[in-house]
Amino acid sequence: MTSSLPPASVPDNEVKRTPFPPLDFRCPYCPLCDQETYSEDECFCCDRCGGTWPTSHSEPGEPIETEADQCDAEVQPWAGNTEYPNIADHRYRCVLDAGHEAKQHAGLRSDRVIEHHWSVGPDVFRWREDQHSSRGKS
Repeated sequence: MTSSLPPASVPDNEVKRTPFPPLDFRCPYCPLCDQETYSEDECFCCDRCGGTWPTSHSEPGEPIETEADQCDAEVQPWAGNTEYPNIADHRYRCVLDAGHEAKQHAGLRSDRVIEHHWSVGPDVFRWREDQHSSRGKS
């Protein structure tokens, strides 16, 4: 294949290549809502979920508003599942602050088992509100 470009004015002993563009470093995605976080004060933050994670990647996150009440909603998405009975009892508690819109629930296993999170856009499964209204209150 022949090139229609004029010969480059580069000495034979020096090969020039077009440099690659610089990298575009991005913040990680929130493990609760899968939206890109932003970096602030050596932390990654998610405004949608109200969470913050250290940039070290080795520590768990926490809510930005540590004094805010946690949402009471819980979902049991596979209740009554006879095909996979070992997951029928899995429950997910919303970890967001109380008072958010119902379509924003995002949760983790209520029994503290480390597992992938559960979140929904429009309520695919029915989240039950106020299941834990007495938890942590005196």
